[in-house]
This record gives sequence, C-alpha cells and structure tokens, in this order.
Amino acid sequence: MPLLKIVRRYNLQSLERRKWRVMERIADGDETAVHELELIETLLKLGEEEGELEYYEEEVVAYDPKLHSKLFTYNTIKLLKTILDGVESISECARKVHRNVSNVWKDLKWLEKLDFIMLYRDGKFSKPIPIVVEY
Repeated sequence: MPLLKIVRRYNLQSLERRKWRVMERIADGDETAVHELELIETLLKLGEEEGELEYYEEEVVAYDPKLHSKLFTYNTIKLLKTILDGVESISECARKVHRNVSNVWKDLKWLEKLDFIMLYRDGKFSKPIPIVVEY
C-alpha cells in the first residue's frame, strides 16, 4: 500500500484550535489523545513566552483511496495552491479557482477536517489558512 507523507505547519492560532479538537476527542473517550494534548499545551506555553511559534509535524499515513484520492484531483490541487499563495476570503478563493462558492466551501470543510487548512473567522468572512505545507 502506498504511503503519504504530510507535513503540517502550526502557529499559535492553529495550535489553539487543534487543542480544542483534541479536547473534544478526549471528552468522547479517546484516551490516546491525552499525550497529544500535553504536547500542544507545552508548545502553546513556549509560544506565549517567545511571542510566536512555528511547529512542524510530519505524518506518514497509508494511502486510503476512499479518503485521499480527492487530494490529487485538479480542483483540490488548484485550491490548495491558491490558499498557499494567500487569499482573504472564501469568495476570493472561489473567484481565483473559477468555481462556485458553495462547492469551494464544501471542499474547504473537507480539507479542514483532514487538518490541511484552518478556516479563520474574521468578522462576517471566513479566511482559509494553510496548515499543510507538503504532501
């Protein structure tokens, strides 16, 4: 089975968001997430002391066609590249990739669930922020 190497870059903001998701997993009974929560809390303390933080995490996962095949479609690759180049809103992102906003929104929610991006709410707009820097 092929393997995927995924490299994620976290900053204070994305680590804080990840902390809440890990806490939800623990509340649902996932005891394996306790160590992950401890690491995140240590990184957050370090980041607060330093004023900023960049943390890179590398993960190797088995390629699951049901889950990962969509990552390699033209639309998804173009969407990720556009987000990495920088956009201010989902609407701007949709315009740049020449797609319908609702379809882009669905893809962004899927990418957020995979922890490839973070959707940051800024007023009435959501801004996609990249987490994955290599896959």
